[in-house]
Amino acid sequence: MLRVDRIISAGWLLSADLTKIIRNQSVIIDGNIIKDIIPTNKVEDLYKSSQHEEYLDHMLMPGLINTNSQSTLYLHKGKYNKKINNSQINRLTFELQKNTHVRNIKLTSDLAICNMIKNGVTTFCDTTFYPEILIDRVLNSGIRSNIGLPIINKKTIWAKNNEESFSKSLKFYDEFKNEPNITLSLNLQSINNLDNNLAEKFFAIANEIDVPIRINMYQSKSQLESFIKNKKNRPIKYLKTIGVLSKLFTAINLNNITDDDIKIINKYGVNISNDIGSIILCLKNIDNIIKSNLSLNGGNILTDGSYDLFDMMHKALLLSKIPSNKKKNITIKKLLQSITINGVKSLGLDDKIGVIKKGFLADIISLKVDSIYRTEEILYNNLENILISTRIENVWVSGKKILNNAKLVTINEKILYDAYQKYNE
Repeated sequence: MLRVDRIISAGWLLSADLTKIIRNQSVIIDGNIIKDIIPTNKVEDLYKSSQHEEYLDHMLMPGLINTNSQSTLYLHKGKYNKKINNSQINRLTFELQKNTHVRNIKLTSDLAICNMIKNGVTTFCDTTFYPEILIDRVLNSGIRSNIGLPIINKKTIWAKNNEESFSKSLKFYDEFKNEPNITLSLNLQSINNLDNNLAEKFFAIANEIDVPIRINMYQSKSQLESFIKNKKNRPIKYLKTIGVLSKLFTAINLNNITDDDIKIINKYGVNISNDIGSIILCLKNIDNIIKSNLSLNGGNILTDGSYDLFDMMHKALLLSKIPSNKKKNITIKKLLQSITINGVKSLGLDDKIGVIKKGFLADIISLKVDSIYRTEEILYNNLENILISTRIENVWVSGKKILNNAKLVTINEKILYDAYQKYNE
């Protein structure tokens, strides 16, 4: 009998290919790795652990991936609903980060991370002018994160120019490249700021340190039209021309795209990170987009954003059922991929996280299953409804428990929300 660090036994398990529910399975964890997945009735013959957790009325599934969280803006969540339009969002984002006191960056980061953990997010992607603070809060909480280092051609609290942005990015990479729960990327804040000289430098450094590339595309049709007018080309075709498209490239909030754009996206394996608003704008192309590496993000946190990715998935599925928009390719499996494995493809981590599989990191969540859904077929067929009405009870990242019976383990929630109340006084 082999001794291991942790055993999680559950009534049901979502299969690695996301196509079925398997009854009475146990996940065997040694260190931070899933060592084995076996029927629960075989555990006692093969493995022993001082931490054997049993959740016989729960379903296990991989932790969720939020590919654009805007955590350092969380203090302002919902405050600008109906007050700003898309063309104003970028400017407001800069102003709010600039004028938020450093001590409140810690608070807003903790609030965001707390909310994400409770919503089953085990990995999030974010770009901030305060990467050192966000990294500190990530390490404190136990969540996993990809931190986007901002590249922008104007003075900010992060850097006074592009050259300083690049030099600081290299420094951060050297400091955190071996940190298990941290990966880094280079993030261009707006594609409209991209010129050939910046592009050459931007992608040369990304290749030098071998990190993913993320670019905020456009929030409005007017921004798209401005880009086409200046570059005499559509954004995706332009990016192809300068040779930057790859499986480690993510286009954030990509909408108003053409069939030719789709062909290029699929050819190069480009990743798309869209919120539900962008999905609505993409409805005419969604059949093709859903075939690509689409990942869901929480949307603009300043307006109507949310970290409830199950709700995002449900809304996308509902949209697909409108008779005039009926889209055959929007399935439960495709949407599950959009909140799990597709998100990690853009980070180059799809051989490490995103599914519950032997040899992968143990990033797992458990959901309580209502008594009416107690057969595997009924459970899977009703998964869309179950996921939006079921409370996430437990969260493990690298085998370490960070949510226990819906209560945070690594963050003192009372102290956090007392600080939030004081901030709002």
